Amino acid sequence: MNKKLYDLMDWGDVEEVVYSESTNPERILGMHKIPEGLLIQAFFPGATNVELVEKSSSKMYKMEVADEAGFFAVLIPKKRIFKYTYNVYYENQTLRAVEDLYSFTNLIENDDLKRFEDGNLDDAYHILGAHVDKVNNISGVRFAVWAPNAMRVSVIGDFNNFDGTAYQMMKLGDSNVFELFIPNVKEGSSYRYEMKLRSGKVIIKNDPYAMDLNVTESERYSSVPTSKSYIWKDMHWYQKIQKKNYLTSALNIYEVHLGSFLGEVTTYEELAEKIIEKKDKLLFTHILLFPIAEYDDKASAGFMTSDYYSPCKSFGDNVDFKIFINKLHRADIGVILGWSATYFPKAENSLYKYDGNSCYENNDANKANHPFVDAARFDFEKNSVRCFLKSNALFWIEEYHIDGLSVNSLETAIFTDYGKIISSNYNDNPENLYTVNEYGCSFFRELNALIHNKHPEVITIAEEIPGYQGVTYSSEEDSSALGFDFKYNDYFRQSLIEYMCTDPSFKKNRHELITDNMVYAYSENFILPLSHNLFEKMFGARITMLPGNELQRNAELKLLYAYHMTHPGKKMFFMALENALNEAWSPDSYISYYESNNEEFSTFLRDLNKFYLEHPALFDSDYETEGFSWMSCLDSDHSIITFSRNSSTSDEVLFVIINFAPVLYENFIAGVPFFGTYKEIFSSDNVNYGGSGHLNQSAIISKDIPWDGREYSINAVVPPLSMIIFEAKKLE
Repeated sequence: MNKKLYDLMDWGDVEEVVYSESTNPERILGMHKIPEGLLIQAFFPGATNVELVEKSSSKMYKMEVADEAGFFAVLIPKKRIFKYTYNVYYENQTLRAVEDLYSFTNLIENDDLKRFEDGNLDDAYHILGAHVDKVNNISGVRFAVWAPNAMRVSVIGDFNNFDGTAYQMMKLGDSNVFELFIPNVKEGSSYRYEMKLRSGKVIIKNDPYAMDLNVTESERYSSVPTSKSYIWKDMHWYQKIQKKNYLTSALNIYEVHLGSFLGEVTTYEELAEKIIEKKDKLLFTHILLFPIAEYDDKASAGFMTSDYYSPCKSFGDNVDFKIFINKLHRADIGVILGWSATYFPKAENSLYKYDGNSCYENNDANKANHPFVDAARFDFEKNSVRCFLKSNALFWIEEYHIDGLSVNSLETAIFTDYGKIISSNYNDNPENLYTVNEYGCSFFRELNALIHNKHPEVITIAEEIPGYQGVTYSSEEDSSALGFDFKYNDYFRQSLIEYMCTDPSFKKNRHELITDNMVYAYSENFILPLSHNLFEKMFGARITMLPGNELQRNAELKLLYAYHMTHPGKKMFFMALENALNEAWSPDSYISYYESNNEEFSTFLRDLNKFYLEHPALFDSDYETEGFSWMSCLDSDHSIITFSRNSSTSDEVLFVIINFAPVLYENFIAGVPFFGTYKEIFSSDNVNYGGSGHLNQSAIISKDIPWDGREYSINAVVPPLSMIIFEAKKLE
C-alpha cells in the first residue's frame, strides 16, 4: 500500500469498521477533505477490487486494498468535493456499480431528533422505520432505528444477503438514533437490524416501526412498505361523524375476533362483507376489533402484539386492510381497534430487550414484569416510549382511518405495583393498595389530548379494573383526570353474570348485585361490556353456566342482554353471544360465529338492538342523573326491579319491569313515575323470541294507588324471566 496513504489513515477507526464495531462509520467512510487532497475510504466485505468513478467525467480511480476483509482507500489530489460511485468487483468477477452510502448524511432534521428526545415527536413513524425516499435525486430507502445500548447497528436484508458487516448505520449525535439511506432497495424487500453490543454479543431484531412484514411459515421479517397511496372513499362517513356527540348518541359495539369469526381462513374483504351482513341482521353501530397488529402467540388473540405498525398478514396485506375499513365505513359501521399499549410479549423478535437491554420496558425487572402474563410493561418514563406509542395511535387513525382506540389493561400502566399485594399499605388504608404511576397517567392524559385535538371524531376507551377516579374526566377540569371518552364497566359485567348464574331460589340473597351498579353509574362515562371474557374458555366461560333447563337458560340469556340494553351506559357485546349457551369461545375456535345456532335469540337480539336505536330515552342521557329513575330496587323477595328511562331530547319516557324469577305474575302491582297510560311496546317473552307469550295487550291507565313510594301504580302481567318495556304517556 502507498505509504503516504497508509500514514493518512486512522487504523483504529479502520479496525472498528472491519470488525463491525463502529458507531459512526461515516467518520472515515466516504469522501473526506484533508490538506493532502480528498481521502476516500470504503468497506465492501468480500470484494477483490474497487474503482471510484467520478460522475461528471467518468474518470476512474483504482482504490488500494487496506484490509483483505474488504476495506479500500484512495487519495485523490483534488481540493473540491465531487460526486462519484463505486465499481465493486468480487471473486467471480461480478461487477456492482454502487453509490457511497455515507455520502447521504443527516437525513433526519435536528429539530425532529430534539422532539424525539423530549417525547414530543408525535409523528415518529414518519421519521423512524423504513421509508421509500429520494435523496440527491437517487431513489432508495431511508432506514432509522432507536437503539440506545447498541455499539453498532446494521441494516440486513435480502438486498445484502443479511450481512451485518456491510451496511453499518450512522448514529446521529446523542440521540441514540441510527440512520442509513440505501439506494436501489425495492419496495417489499425483507430487512432487519443487526446490533452488536459492547459485550461482543450480536442480536437481530425486526424494526419496531416496520409498517409491513414478509411472513413465512417459520419467520417474520420487516418489509419495506409501498410508497403508493390508497384512495379512500369514505368521506360520507367522516361527514356523518364529524360533529357527533357520542355521549348523547346511540353506541352499540359488536366485538369481533377476525380469526374465529368465520371459523376458517379467509380474507379481509370477505370478512368485511360478512360483517356488513351481520350488521344488517343485528343493527350494531360499531365493531371492536381485537388488536390487529401482527402477533406471534395465537392464544393471546392479538393482545401480545409484536409488530405495532403492521396489520396482521393472516387475512391479506396492508391495502387489503384499508379496503376492509373502507367497506365498513361505506356501510355506516365504525371501527374501533383494540390496542395493547400497556405491555408487550417477552418474545425473541419483539420489543423486549430490544438492543440487548431494556429499551421499551423498565430497567428494573420488578417494575417491568407484568404481574399475570409473560410480558413486559412499557416504561412511560422514557420519552422514546412515549413517542413510539403516541405515534402508533396516530398511525392507526391517520393511515387506516380507525374511529377509536380501546386500551386494554390500563391498570398495568397507571399503577406501578398493580397485581402485587402490599400488605402494610393495604392494612393501613385499602385505598393505598396500589401506587399511582404518574408517568403512565401523564402519558395517557397527553395521548387523549393529542387525539381529541387532532381528531375530535375519534373516541378512546379504557379497560381499567381497580377504579382510578377520573379515567373519563376532562384533564382541563381535573388535573389528575386521564381524558378518555369512555371506560368499560367491568363491575357491571361481573356482578350481572354472577347474579344471572345464581340459582333462582337464592337470587333474593344477592339482589344487590343488580342494583348497586347505579350507585356509581355516573362516576365515569361507562360502556357496559358483555365482552369476550364472559365467553372465553380460559376464563371459565361463565355465560355458559346459566341455570335451568333449555327454555329457562334461553330466557336468562335474553334477560341478561335486556338489562344490559336498558341500563344507563353505552353497549358492547361479543360475537359469540348468539351461540353463548352451547360453546365456550377460544381464539383458535373453528366454529363460525357468523352463523347463529339460536335463531329465536338472534331475532330477539336484532329487535332489541333496533328498539335501542329508535328510542333516545335509552341513550341520550346515559350520563345524566335525570336519564334514569328507580321505581323499585328493593323487591328482593320477588327478584323484580322497575325503573324509568327518560329522554333529554324529547318527552319520551320508558317504564321497564324486569323479572329475574321463573314465576308468572298475572296481576303485578308496580309503582310508576306519573299518572298516564302505559303501553307495552317490547317484551322478551314474545313467542317470536321463544317466550311463552304472556303479554299486556292493551294500554294500562295508572291508578291513584300509591306503591313503591310512588303516587301512582299499574297492574300488569309480568311473565317469568322476562323484561317488559312500556311507553309512558302523561294524562292531564
